[in-house]
Amino acid sequence: TRRLARGLSIITVALLILGQAQPALADYNHTGSGQWTTSSLSYYFYGPDGTYQSPTQAAATDWNDMSDLTVSATAEGWEKIGVGTGAYGTGFNGRTVICGVSGTCYSSIPINENFNYAQIDFNTSTTSGWSWGALRALANHEFGHAFSLWHVPYCDPVDHIMFTPVTHSCNGGAQYPQPHDIDGVNVRY
Repeated sequence: TRRLARGLSIITVALLILGQAQPALADYNHTGSGQWTTSSLSYYFYGPDGTYQSPTQAAATDWNDMSDLTVSATAEGWEKIGVGTGAYGTGFNGRTVICGVSGTCYSSIPINENFNYAQIDFNTSTTSGWSWGALRALANHEFGHAFSLWHVPYCDPVDHIMFTPVTHSCNGGAQYPQPHDIDGVNVRY
């Protein structure tokens, strides 16, 4: 009977773990209550250095394959994500500006209206010597912002592509979105 009770206890614990609800929306670091009105998103390049195109395409594929979003390359236009480069000096490696349906553009949080356009810029002043993998990680991080995720403010045992800086050991060297990042996007879309 002792063995049976122990077996039942293990099964009960396993069922409790499997039956846990998904984390609440508040458990993710979002940019605010704003989001895209669709889960099918497009991005385009507006003159970026060719060095950044391949890692960006890989990052779009990562999000496409791992999340509930459909992310694809397209021609320039609104309701899309523009990706470019520039020599902006020091201070950041990449940045994402999100424009809401009101026409207001935001470079910081909170963003509490639906998104109409996003612009991702890679800073060639600080990233020109980066490896392909580091650029892919940065592209995934910036896409995360474009999809409504904000920085993870603490280092914990769970890897996050949204930890900043993306080259920090706290993100575990991940080049692609991690399960918690994907959950944070999927809970929105």
